[in-house]
Amino acid sequence: MKKSFLFFILLSFFIFYISLVKATSLIGGLWIAQPEQHQLILISPEINVEATITQLDNPTAVEQTKHGRVWVAEKNYHLILQYSAHGDLLSQFQTQKYRQPQALAADAEGNVWVAYAKNVVLLSKEGKEVLSVSGFAAPQDIEVTTSNEIWVADTANRRLVKLNDAGKELVSLTNFPVRKMAYHKNTDTLWVLHDTDETMVQISRDGTQLLKVDGFFSPSDLAVCQNDGSVWVADTNHNQLAHVSSAGKELKRVDEFRLPKVLDTYVDEFLHCNIWAFDQNNDQLVLLDSNGFERERLDHYSNVAALSTIKEEVVEIPLTTINLSEEYRPGDIVLVGNASQDVVKVEKIEDAKNWKISNLENEEGMEKNEVVAEQRIDNILENVVDSGKDKMNETGDERYRALLIYGVIAVAFGIFLYTLFSRKKS
Repeated sequence: MKKSFLFFILLSFFIFYISLVKATSLIGGLWIAQPEQHQLILISPEINVEATITQLDNPTAVEQTKHGRVWVAEKNYHLILQYSAHGDLLSQFQTQKYRQPQALAADAEGNVWVAYAKNVVLLSKEGKEVLSVSGFAAPQDIEVTTSNEIWVADTANRRLVKLNDAGKELVSLTNFPVRKMAYHKNTDTLWVLHDTDETMVQISRDGTQLLKVDGFFSPSDLAVCQNDGSVWVADTNHNQLAHVSSAGKELKRVDEFRLPKVLDTYVDEFLHCNIWAFDQNNDQLVLLDSNGFERERLDHYSNVAALSTIKEEVVEIPLTTINLSEEYRPGDIVLVGNASQDVVKVEKIEDAKNWKISNLENEEGMEKNEVVAEQRIDNILENVVDSGKDKMNETGDERYRALLIYGVIAVAFGIFLYTLFSRKKS
């Protein structure tokens, strides 16, 4: 009897542990870029809208970093924007030298590589230009490897190029036009969609062509499952998603799509690969499990240009507080410096009638008065920059309420099974 009771208690705690992982993990969250709606949306792993960034103009690319930041490319205004996970603007980069950003790829440190019309540019995590490489023509995609090397789909030049982190060319495959790419970390290999013969090709780190897979009709995107190296392809004009093994063997085709266009994947806490796909003519986002079975289908998502899943746990960065006192009056424009932190909170001083920026320096070397975003002070004395802290607390509270509920259910389930088992034995 004691052994049976112990078994059911352990079962309850196992269920509780799985519930804890599920309730607290951000893995599987999804950023969605919608150019015609001029917005960026973050969907949580529980399929709730966590954040919406509006008033964007033609966002064409989005890239999530492990630090919880998200990079966005605005093609029409030639802008690169960086936001916190809750939609606070952290930095922006714009110059007349570089036009029409098309693709983004973040490295392990949170810096981002940007493919412009004629250049590939590295921006630091503070949004400053570090490096620029010229000689490209309408590059359509970019990938960063585990060695911090960069693959560039130099589409109009009909080249596939690999650079080192200093911008030196390591590999150049000529007469090889590439539309989209997906990188597999464990094998250090690259899968690409060839732009003219409608095939998918696997490339080694030195540029050797390892495999070629055909049978597609105007494929528009691909995404690698990092757990097993298999690849999902948006086979657009076949109205299907195709699943191909790491050895190039077709595993499955999924129907019920009408012009699937954009894909991204993530590996969940059970080491299963999950796939988000944009179903263009149905105006839907579809979530599939590792076997290609549909888990979710979300309506009213039209004109999606890019998807970026949260693939690993986000490392939170602490809050910076900036106090305002005497220099500025209500209605003035306040320039908020935030080069090294993710979120800023602007607080009122209770006995102040006017406003001033103070204590902008911090131990991480932020320059005083560095302008990253500007906000208008309201006529009432109140916070003028949304720190995102309340949103973080609300999200955390929701997750831990869910955790508590899961825990109670798990224990109750264990007691129920134990009682049922005991009665059958007696």
